[in-house]
Amino acid sequence: MICTEVDPAQDLIVGISLLSGDLSSCSLENCGIHKLTRDEALDRAAGWEQWATERGLEPDRSKY
Repeated sequence: MICTEVDPAQDLIVGISLLSGDLSSCSLENCGIHKLTRDEALDRAAGWEQWATERGLEPDRSKY
């Protein structure tokens, strides 16, 4: 996801998914957020199927 808004006072982070293009939000404290550089995020999005498979995740982008 590309972060578009952060509100620590409300424990909120909002962003746009690089996999599906959807806008979503999550808790800063409870979602296991891992900050990526722009290049890391774009590489992961471009090579999602391989990246996900190597980590035992569902390679189908629509699941995320």
